[in-house]
Amino acid sequence: MEWRCPSCAVTNVAKRNGKPLTTKQKQRLAATTAPRIDDLSGYAWGKIRERVRQRDQYTCCMCKRVDTHGVVDHVKPLEQGGSNDDTNLQYLCNPCHVDKTNRDRGFKVKRAFGPDGMPLDGSW
Repeated sequence: MEWRCPSCAVTNVAKRNGKPLTTKQKQRLAATTAPRIDDLSGYAWGKIRERVRQRDQYTCCMCKRVDTHGVVDHVKPLEQGGSNDDTNLQYLCNPCHVDKTNRDRGFKVKRAFGPDGMPLDGSW
């Protein structure tokens, strides 16, 4: 009797390492045809980031502040089926990026606190 590896018998096999695709990877492949960040080389992702920075003129899309140390962010996160297409990318300053990421993950965003520890913007 011939022994066969269980992972080799699976039809959906990742091209890189020969291991079966996880459920999350299958969902990502079904959701979009755009390349994923982990499918892009550092050079390719760097070119996309620079193109988005220049398109948005280094201006945060949320607070409209000019910032040269901002982050290129996905409008619809990759975990929710977003893609690396330029229409799904925006330039954000670091504080706005942290707030957006927290909101995307379902957390409340509290930015300003008074000396008593209570939020100044009424978000509690």
